[in-house]
Amino acid sequence: MSTKSEAPSNPLVAQLHDELYAGLFTMEQTRRVLSVSQPTLSKMIRAGDLRTVKLGTITYVSRDSLKAFIAAAVGFPNGHCQAPPSPRDELTP
Repeated sequence: MSTKSEAPSNPLVAQLHDELYAGLFTMEQTRRVLSVSQPTLSKMIRAGDLRTVKLGTITYVSRDSLKAFIAAAVGFPNGHCQAPPSPRDELTP
């Protein structure tokens, strides 16, 4: 059985695989991105801070959920990971 990191050899199946798993992070990848331990990640998920998707026996965190969590953690409004425009941007001709 293929995992996220092992795309199938059939080109059509590989394309479908890539489309299905685009934007999904494994628990290990999520843990590394956030620099947290497995128990801490589990607490965050149970608290509803991160939404997960389960495909078969593997649990994933969506890119959108991860972006929203990071945006909220650093204080960006509305969960968007884009900084507000700088006052210098307004001065640019």
